[in-house]
Amino acid sequence: MSSGLVAQLKQIVDELKEHPEYLENPELDFFREYVESLGGKVPMTGARSTSTPMDTQAEETNGPQEEEMNAEDPMKEEKEEEEEEEEEEEEEPELDEMEGIDDPEVLKEPDNDSPQDMGDPNTELSDEQVEQQMQLRQEAQELAASGDFEKALEKWHEVVRIRPSPLIYARRADVYIKMKKPNAAIRDCDAALELNPDSGKAMKMRGLAHRYLGNWEKAAKDLATGQEIDFDEETYSVQRVVDEYWHKIRERRLHNEALRRDIADRKAKKDYERKVRERRRAAEEAAKREAEKGSAGGAASAEDYMKGMNIPPDVAEKLKDPAIKTKLEKMMSEVQSNPMAAMQYMNDPELGPILSSLVGGMGGMGGMGGMGGMGGMGGMGGMGDMGGMGGMGSTGGMGGTGSPPDSSTSAPPPPRKASVEEVD
Repeated sequence: MSSGLVAQLKQIVDELKEHPEYLENPELDFFREYVESLGGKVPMTGARSTSTPMDTQAEETNGPQEEEMNAEDPMKEEKEEEEEEEEEEEEEPELDEMEGIDDPEVLKEPDNDSPQDMGDPNTELSDEQVEQQMQLRQEAQELAASGDFEKALEKWHEVVRIRPSPLIYARRADVYIKMKKPNAAIRDCDAALELNPDSGKAMKMRGLAHRYLGNWEKAAKDLATGQEIDFDEETYSVQRVVDEYWHKIRERRLHNEALRRDIADRKAKKDYERKVRERRRAAEEAAKREAEKGSAGGAASAEDYMKGMNIPPDVAEKLKDPAIKTKLEKMMSEVQSNPMAAMQYMNDPELGPILSSLVGGMGGMGGMGGMGGMGGMGGMGGMGDMGGMGGMGSTGGMGGTGSPPDSSTSAPPPPRKASVEEVD
């Protein structure tokens, strides 16, 4: 691993130490699973934040006892899950947004007439048509002022058919409002605002129409915008009522949205904790099965290990010693996980000779039979002639720890220096 990666890893670990709550992020599931696969445990931040120094001391003192008690109580996690389910049933109910919102002006059965004739705002008018439209507009306004809204509406229809404008749409919408036909009024206001988005009258008329429909948010927005463009006292009195209702509804709506987010967050956290428990339980069960499988099979006994071998009588006699037998079985257990562990037992004064004999009896045991070649030390015999110390060169025979050297590949020994007596 490069030094750069090591530095980055250290930086990440330092960050997690400072902010352990990061480990609760679902995106770090892979890291938690890796830590748990190594036998580690990632504590939950909530459990850690609510502990006190006294609790920590108690945990350090009674930790092993608590683990034993928890191990003896397999139903503990199931009880915790049941308590969580009970907590979910006791969640705070949402507020009724419309509680206490009882405006008598809101229509229970609003208009549902066919769409009115909207005319063509791009029509070119002659001087005669202009005069005719002016006359009809004056008549429509006089009829509306006298309270004859039906006839006034008919006059406005004629005006629109000649050629509509944003103001003409807004004035006809005003008559629709007085006739309690908010849907028709909204169609006229939408058409007016499409031609002139800054039409204050059309914006206020549409706000009043939404009030009759109980669309409090839209009503409050349109009335506020219309009043900014063209303020009037009559509309302001309606705006105050609308704002009061909308304020109550908005507060309850925000409360309910926060409540829903909180419920969703708690549910996600509980789901995550449940998955962590399930993964931990699965890992524990897998480890338990492996342990049971190992205990069921049992460690191989010395007899099983030597079954089928050609064991020399002297080795068989030594293996009757319980201490040697136990030591051999221990070696066999270690070799299962670490084959190289056998090498350290070759130097054991009790097991070394026995292993050499056993390896020979196994026919080489995959090449380890060469250990029997310890006899190569015979090369030391050259030291018999003290006068000729050069004979020490024969100690090269120590290489015989493997199988006896092949004459075709081994180097010939160096020539022995003749003594003075031999020369004479």
